[in-house]
Amino acid sequence: MWVIGAGILLASAAVLRRWAHYELTRDQIMVRNGYTRRVIQSILLSDVREVTIRQGVVAQFFGIGTLVIHSRSSDRVLSLRGVCDPEEVKIRIQALA
Repeated sequence: MWVIGAGILLASAAVLRRWAHYELTRDQIMVRNGYTRRVIQSILLSDVREVTIRQGVVAQFFGIGTLVIHSRSSDRVLSLRGVCDPEEVKIRIQALA
């Protein structure tokens, strides 16, 4: 019985993993729906005020984290969850902003 539960959990994780894709271009950061490729959220790089990393002990061990991007012109916040090597991505965003 537990095997069925574990299988359902793994299938759910696989579906959710593909739900959002993050794109960093020369002009903006976009969050796209992983199935339809439609843009869900975006922020212009020229509008980035601050980039912070949230990372727990387990996430740090696995080298993943959440990038929190704050907008300059409004109170908009863009959270990129499950980013591999978040420190490197933060540096890339700050270099382009």
